[in-house]
Amino acid sequence: MSTVQRVVESVFGVVARVRAGRAVHSAGVAFDGRLTLDPDSLFGAAVGAGSGRPAVVRLSKSIGLPGGLPDLLGVALRVPVGDGDDGQGAGLLDVLFASTGRHRPAHLALLPSGRWWGGPYSTLLPYRTGGQLVLLGVDAGDAPRTAPADPGTAAALVAHGPVRMAVTELPLRDALRRPRVVGELVLESVRDPAEPAITFDPVLNHLPDLRLARPLTALREWAYTGSRRGRRAEPAGLRHRPRPGLSAAPTATPPAAPSPCRSGPAAGSAGSTRTR
Repeated sequence: MSTVQRVVESVFGVVARVRAGRAVHSAGVAFDGRLTLDPDSLFGAAVGAGSGRPAVVRLSKSIGLPGGLPDLLGVALRVPVGDGDDGQGAGLLDVLFASTGRHRPAHLALLPSGRWWGGPYSTLLPYRTGGQLVLLGVDAGDAPRTAPADPGTAAALVAHGPVRMAVTELPLRDALRRPRVVGELVLESVRDPAEPAITFDPVLNHLPDLRLARPLTALREWAYTGSRRGRRAEPAGLRHRPRPGLSAAPTATPPAAPSPCRSGPAAGSAGSTRTR
């Protein structure tokens, strides 16, 4: 183990222990959902998910500022990959997105936001697939752009019905152009906190034809390893799979849900979890 690796893992481990959770993105809410991609897109061709695949999605705040205060926001995605019925392949793919600016060139920069769907998200670092370097992203789609970045608000919105986000890709050679919409990510239901905790890791859970480009891959993996060790995360969390068979139909409307324009009681409900 190199000195740099020891330092990175130690720093993220200490932060995770102090926060009693993830070193970053400890405050968030997880959902069961579904990912559908254009099979002719770079992302879709690599995943092979034209007909849709079950997904686990987590919205999170990096620093964990309370309520809807602006923060560096994140979207974590896990889908099964490989051959199998209903998209249930043998492998797993994790992709992490961070909040960016909407207008060029700010769409290439990490920026805080006070609204879950007020701006786009990007992998920021490119993936290599199909002989190209490509930035993957998600954007509001039909999601309410004014919803504040509060985990309880997001949980309440999805409890009233599916929230649909657009999936985008942007080849690095066209970095100053507008990303192309290549699919849809639907948040269908708030994930039960009794479900096994999920730990996302895009370095370990990747595809042979869809890999994070070097040289920062090792640095990210050291940070993830230190954070997991610091909070004593269960190793099985890296392999927990999305639940198949969810429908995109709206769920039953719960009583007295808060307005999507402000946080409410759901902030302390089952949807406001720290599982990732």
